[in-house]
Amino acid sequence: YTFAIFGIELMLRNEEIALDPALDIHLYFGSMGKAMLTLLQITTLDSWTAFVRPICFKEPSLALYFVSFIGISAISVMNLVTAIIVEVSIDAAKSDKEAQDRWVEATVRETMVNVQELLVAADVNNSGSLDQQELVECCRNNEEMRNKISALASIDELLDLFEIFDDDASGTLTPEELC
Repeated sequence: YTFAIFGIELMLRNEEIALDPALDIHLYFGSMGKAMLTLLQITTLDSWTAFVRPICFKEPSLALYFVSFIGISAISVMNLVTAIIVEVSIDAAKSDKEAQDRWVEATVRETMVNVQELLVAADVNNSGSLDQQELVECCRNNEEMRNKISALASIDELLDLFEIFDDDASGTLTPEELC
């Protein structure tokens, strides 16, 4: 808007340019709408040299007006494009993070179900709790359970996890201690 006002003033107040029929300055800067449309054409670099070059040859000082407008409008457009790219990137990162969080949550939920099923299956004395001896014997004697356990952890890691989950240090694990 400001550059359109300056353009109208600079072009129409300069009699040498305003009265030159070859330049037809009123076609490009004859009103606010025409001036803004002309500046849009310059911003998009759409055949802008066809009317800017003759004006600058006639009045070289006006080159400063056109060059400064191109510089400012180009920087503004680049800033807008950069802002859009950054916003899209941030949204994509948030979406990726949310999807990863959902995947981790589903994996943990599935693993907890498997561990609880393992606890019930390994509880050979049906006490509702599992001690380390039952866990080790289950791994040795039951091939299906050994395969399920090996998918989760090694026996040594499983015994370490047993001690971590045994909150009350009773030497047994209950389903409540795993939740």
